[in-house]
Amino acid sequence: MTSQQGKNTVQTKAWLGKRYPDSAPGKSTIIDCLAELKRGRTDTSDAPRSGRPKKMVTSENIKKVHKIVLGNRKVKLLEIAETLNISKERVGFIVNKHLSMKKLLSKWVPRVLTFDQKQQRVDDSEHCLELFRRNKTDFLRRYVTMDETWIHHYTAESSRQSAEWTAAGEPRPKRPKEQQSAGKVMAYVFWDAHCILFIEYLEKAQTINSNRYIGQLDRLKEEISKKRPHMQRKKLLFHRDNASCHKSLVTMAKLHELGFELIPHPPLLSRLGSERLLPVRGPKKDAHRELIGLPVTISSSCGNNQATAISQLLENWNLTQKVQVVCCDITLLNTGRFQRAC
Repeated sequence: MTSQQGKNTVQTKAWLGKRYPDSAPGKSTIIDCLAELKRGRTDTSDAPRSGRPKKMVTSENIKKVHKIVLGNRKVKLLEIAETLNISKERVGFIVNKHLSMKKLLSKWVPRVLTFDQKQQRVDDSEHCLELFRRNKTDFLRRYVTMDETWIHHYTAESSRQSAEWTAAGEPRPKRPKEQQSAGKVMAYVFWDAHCILFIEYLEKAQTINSNRYIGQLDRLKEEISKKRPHMQRKKLLFHRDNASCHKSLVTMAKLHELGFELIPHPPLLSRLGSERLLPVRGPKKDAHRELIGLPVTISSSCGNNQATAISQLLENWNLTQKVQVVCCDITLLNTGRFQRAC
């Protein structure tokens, strides 16, 4: 009607807005409609379309997606879409809605054990359970264990410790961001089911070895005689980890001399024995690093042993005169004040 009256776009929009204030079309729609009318179109119904696109969520595609995912659990949705020639959105719909699958980050575990080590863990646990079920009271009276831990000179307050009661409308408490102090000391703690028997602090720049550990065992025997006199005629059930100084020949002889009955400790390390692997990487080449030495076995990971192992490796590869810079992390063994590797 407005076109027949010779009204332009602005006049048509004003006329429609006055008569249909809640449903008047926009300016761009009016321009398109007037153009269609000028081209001779008189039908106001929707023009026919090509139809709905082909359906991609079919049983066949679902089976294909499932097969690809089972073949490679880390495959990306875009890779599946390119393989099956369907959209990434449809692939995600199939995976989430039809297969009920979601992508989760891998759970971090300290170490991966072999089958034999897993079986040994089961055997050791069953042995301890058998001792405990035989006489629970006697087991707890005879059981003694130990462990070591770092004690920082200052430990920052945790979020839970900083919680405060606030009334409605009061601002949220604030606290500055703090970090644990760099200064720390190693503490060796021996305890039983009742309380701590004694704590020994390692002196600065000192490391634990078999001789020092034997001294701790002698002190443990004395503390047991003083604080647990009922244990003088009973065999102590002693539990410790699998550190090298805890399993050395002199240590085992001392434990036998003291009459301690050892409770087996489940293995935690992969099958490397008492040796440790020290990977040494070379400079970047073609956008990635080359490994020039693996493995290098060292008896312990102290700074002197690491420095000696790296120097020997460089000599074996005739790289001593070519090395300009050695990079390492900032752990205490590498950058500490005493016996550091760097």
